[in-house]
Amino acid sequence: MRAAFMTAVDAVEIRKAPEPELDPEGAILHVEACGICGTDARTFFNGDPKAPAPWILGHEPVGILEQVGPNAVLPPGVKKGDRVFLGSILTCGRCHWCMDGFQNLCDQHLLYGYEPFPGAYAEYATVPPIAMKNLIPLPPDLPSDVATIADPFACALNGIEMLDVNIGDSVVIIGSGPIGCWQAMMARDRGAKRVFLTDVNQQRLEIALKAVGSFVDEAWVAAEDNGVAQALEATGGKGP
Repeated sequence: MRAAFMTAVDAVEIRKAPEPELDPEGAILHVEACGICGTDARTFFNGDPKAPAPWILGHEPVGILEQVGPNAVLPPGVKKGDRVFLGSILTCGRCHWCMDGFQNLCDQHLLYGYEPFPGAYAEYATVPPIAMKNLIPLPPDLPSDVATIADPFACALNGIEMLDVNIGDSVVIIGSGPIGCWQAMMARDRGAKRVFLTDVNQQRLEIALKAVGSFVDEAWVAAEDNGVAQALEATGGKGP
């Protein structure tokens, strides 16, 4: 198969590689698309001890479950041949953090695409046993390239739901990356009266406003207080 190997910091090559072997409790994914996360970019430009070159990155894959191990346990509603998204946060599912719904704090937390699991910038990718519970079936009308954003989009939605944004609220979003842009749209969709967007990087903020400016009432480059003064001024001293 072909795979994209990070061969050094700021260097990538398309190489031939052996197809992954099927774990009896895992699966093999025929990759259709794989997102480029900020973590991938940071690793590419700076390196990471958990991605020793040459290494295959990629932890937001969508593909077809081409092989399923004889002892594998699939999530409800998922079967061999399905098109799925693979969630990248690998957890034990048993510690107190997992049981309380804070899987990101799992005592045995791992990230797919980093040691010990190569990623999915390849034609085929391994789904290790610990990742089987992260397989999510996709509707047929959702394009694979769009489905790769399921992970960060879910993070954006989770933040909005945890804040319980309601009609008439004022919302300040700190950070104008993709997640911040989605949250601006989500906050407005949930009825927020005013939506503010701030970032420490002016160029990044300007790019964001070209995409979601119609959802934002006011935006500013955050000062040393991270924009607190501007938020108070914009809300008449009340705050968001």
